[in-house]
Amino acid sequence: METDTSKLENELIELDRLNKILIDTAKKSFETFGIYTFDLYCSAIVNRTLNLSQGFANLIRNNNFIAAAPLVRINLDSLLRLFAAFQVDHNIDTFAHNVIKGQAIDKTKDKDGKMMKDSYLVDLLSSKKGYGWVKKIYKTGNEYVHFTSQHIFASLKVDKSKNKITVKGIAQFGDLYIDYNEKLWATKAMAQITKGIIDILNFWTKYKGTLEKN
Repeated sequence: METDTSKLENELIELDRLNKILIDTAKKSFETFGIYTFDLYCSAIVNRTLNLSQGFANLIRNNNFIAAAPLVRINLDSLLRLFAAFQVDHNIDTFAHNVIKGQAIDKTKDKDGKMMKDSYLVDLLSSKKGYGWVKKIYKTGNEYVHFTSQHIFASLKVDKSKNKITVKGIAQFGDLYIDYNEKLWATKAMAQITKGIIDILNFWTKYKGTLEKN
């Protein structure tokens, strides 16, 4: 039977396994067909994802959930921006070129004329089969980034024993008062996001195949 510690470590190992798949998926995409401007865009997404995952795992293993948690939302940002590229009605290379030149994605309209704000992309992606989890990660991820009750409860311990309620506060390094399930959920969320990025990269590779035939 797994202990809490081994469950979390196994999830971190799974995240590392997915990162290796992500590297292989990116290599296959770059090497199978010609290089497009969008490949440079994808390369930056992959690089960001790998380094965020490594940083997240290191922080979790060092009992620093407060620093690790916001990386979940940042990682989701990469997935949303990879997804956004396929929502425009113009050439995907043009989209990538515009972003490389500095155009903000949230100032870019999709094929329906809607500005691709984060919340809009979340709704759009969540409606796709297999991506219903995106909304939950987005909502919780925002709570990790902005100062909310999440941070207050991370520094408090409520003791209801001895027929009275005692609240203990903490201001020190570490995540002593973070619930174990919170760490487990965040690690699984990082893995889920990475899977989403892998899926979209695989889609891009297939899409490139159709471009080569035209």
